[in-house]
Amino acid sequence: MSDNPRKYQVRSEEELEGLYSPPDEVTLDVTLNFLDGHFKQLLSQARFVCVATESNDGVDVTPRGGDRGFVQVIDDRTIAIPDWPGNNKISALRNIVRTGRVGTLFLFPGVNYFLRINGPAVLSRDPVLLERMATNGKLPKLAIVITTEEAYFHCGKAVIRSGLWKAESWPGKTDVPPSGKMLSDQLKIVSMTPEEITALEDKAYRNELY
Repeated sequence: MSDNPRKYQVRSEEELEGLYSPPDEVTLDVTLNFLDGHFKQLLSQARFVCVATESNDGVDVTPRGGDRGFVQVIDDRTIAIPDWPGNNKISALRNIVRTGRVGTLFLFPGVNYFLRINGPAVLSRDPVLLERMATNGKLPKLAIVITTEEAYFHCGKAVIRSGLWKAESWPGKTDVPPSGKMLSDQLKIVSMTPEEITALEDKAYRNELY
């Protein structure tokens, strides 16, 4: 590997475009500014989405997940994603308040393509909407409400190349560090063992998902 990859930085759009063939017409035409029946069907099955945001302070990508139907389709252009308990850093939520824009990437286990929805977003505390999102008797604090400017499905080459849905390609337990060990080493925690930290995390997973 080069010891200075920035030496070979692409510095203009013209240079970038010279590296790639133009997209075909189908790729360009497939982008919609509304949710058709196919996209609504996909959203009814959605369990996991990554939400990208940006502000002057930087960028953030955060995961959101839930049971099928956790993403609410409000109308042909609008969806809402509940905000359930996390680490309370609320970086993505701050960015939405600041810039009001998001990009989303929905993944569907076993399906070799993604759904992408981009557009303006607001944080809503609408009690009727939050009630629709109730899970296990609990309500989210708020919902991310997104107006569709771009909706399209993204080809599955990344999924296929990665073997993402093939269990035999998944890392073994010894191939990735335990979360408790990472936190212990990175934060220099001496009051608890890595195993105790992992046990606390597991308890939160059992009792504090909603």
